[in-house]
Amino acid sequence: MEMAIRRRLARVTGVAPLPEDNEENGQLVEDDTAEKKKTEITKDLTAGKENVIPNQGAHCHNSFLVAKWAILRLIGLVYAFAFLGAYFQNRGLMGSGGLSPADAYMASLRSRFPDNGRGRIDGFLSHPTLFWWLDLTDDILDIVALAGLGLSALVTLGLNSWFVMALLWILDFSIVTVAEGGSFYSYGWESQLLETGFLAISLCNLPSLVRLRDEERAWQSWRVRGL
Repeated sequence: MEMAIRRRLARVTGVAPLPEDNEENGQLVEDDTAEKKKTEITKDLTAGKENVIPNQGAHCHNSFLVAKWAILRLIGLVYAFAFLGAYFQNRGLMGSGGLSPADAYMASLRSRFPDNGRGRIDGFLSHPTLFWWLDLTDDILDIVALAGLGLSALVTLGLNSWFVMALLWILDFSIVTVAEGGSFYSYGWESQLLETGFLAISLCNLPSLVRLRDEERAWQSWRVRGL
């Protein structure tokens, strides 16, 4: 109000405003400029904070994808070597004319359980193998090994399927179980592959009513690393 009165007097009298008036006007301009700069800085800081969360999420997402990519393909490669070795050596080790025929061991297992559907299920839960329902012949042993080799090659090439990983696990388990009559598959790396292969199933895209983001499933890769 006082400034307005002084300006009107200056116009009427033709006298310039007093120096302190100019200083006061300059101070007001400086205050407005400082306030604008403060507002701009606050906006920049706020925008920076908003950008941090997406970047962290993207990093977690990429880290999980890389870990899953490496784990699944490497396990597929190990499965491939395991089934390749089984194909070339199973006939000589546990075939019908091998060092320790697996059909004799499987016959002893079948004698412990009733020869019906329920008995086979109980036997499978006790000694997991598909040979409760398949004839244990040399040709079937080769077919199981070749099926595992083909599926593991698909996983190594990038197939991401929980069903295929589960099939690989049960095919490998089937061979290891019927080999218990001898000591050919009693080394530590056989059980290690079964444990790791079972955990790797959860790294694949599992069927679920609720879709989980990759960063929410990232902890699953640590279970495999813990082995």
